Amino acid sequence: MLSAGERLTEALRCLQFAKEQSSSEPGCCDIAQDPQCWPVQADSSCDQPSLQEQAASLGKSIFQVLLQWRLQSQEDDMWDACFAVIAQSLIAHAHQSEKPLGQILGGMPVLHCFLAQPEAAGLLMRSLLASPEGQGKSGWSFALDLYAAMFHDSTTGLLAGSSELLKPESNCPMVGRHKALKVMIRAANKRLDHLEASGSGDAAMMRMWPEEALRLVLYTATHDPALRMRRAAMHLLTTAVVPTGSQIEFELLAVLLLKCRDRDAATAKVAFDMLAQMPKATLHRAMHAGDWASVISHAFGRQPIAGALPRDPEQMQADRQMDEDEIDEKERCVKMPVEGAVL
Repeated sequence: MLSAGERLTEALRCLQFAKEQSSSEPGCCDIAQDPQCWPVQADSSCDQPSLQEQAASLGKSIFQVLLQWRLQSQEDDMWDACFAVIAQSLIAHAHQSEKPLGQILGGMPVLHCFLAQPEAAGLLMRSLLASPEGQGKSGWSFALDLYAAMFHDSTTGLLAGSSELLKPESNCPMVGRHKALKVMIRAANKRLDHLEASGSGDAAMMRMWPEEALRLVLYTATHDPALRMRRAAMHLLTTAVVPTGSQIEFELLAVLLLKCRDRDAATAKVAFDMLAQMPKATLHRAMHAGDWASVISHAFGRQPIAGALPRDPEQMQADRQMDEDEIDEKERCVKMPVEGAVL
């Protein structure tokens, strides 16, 4: 078992290794094929899975140590600069070598497992925002584009990091927050399509969403002052699959009940549609009599605004004919002279 100091030393060595590898000339060392290039003690008697398991374990321990030191350190700028340089170096190396970033990270199992931690995703995004390029009016665009390039093959990581821009303390302008939501919507829909096509169950869909990211979307749908932001957040919530009976399911239900009474018809309609898909057991357990009364009253009041139900074509033709017959009858009665009237 490594001590905290030894783990930190190993962490810094691995991060320095990642920076050197990412900034080296393309083709000088195929890190995806040569296990000796990996920042893990390779044993020739071990097969590939055991090396990956070692990398995963070391990556998690590295992250825990770095996160602890990052939170306790007074030199935040140094840590932010370190992560930002690594991110930029990896992207630059991917462009130079014309290799997918996922393939490059696949040859760095420790760094890959480090970045796979949900908390690491948020830490990396905050570091990009704190870097010189990430500050200023357009800094959010630099941070989001660079981050999306790093996590294009990890929906969970993309959702975790992009949601950082939704935090009030990020001071991100509305255009940046809206772009972050659009990036999250595209990634979530693409992942859901893949899971549905592969026949994956709800468990895989639940793992897609980090709870902290989902709570930030719930906050945006409820408190963001911009209507387009609240609408986009509600759209994004339609991709969320949460465990039945969990705290996050209760929080989602509370937001849906609130948004059913929203003055915006489009937002209310999405909330009603999502509410109709909630498990019946959840609705019976969590909703009170007042909630049911409010939902029913607002549902009937919203129906003409949210859109009328589709009608049968034959019934529509019959109604139209009845209207025409009624008009003809009224015109005939007006033109027909009344008996005994003086003309």
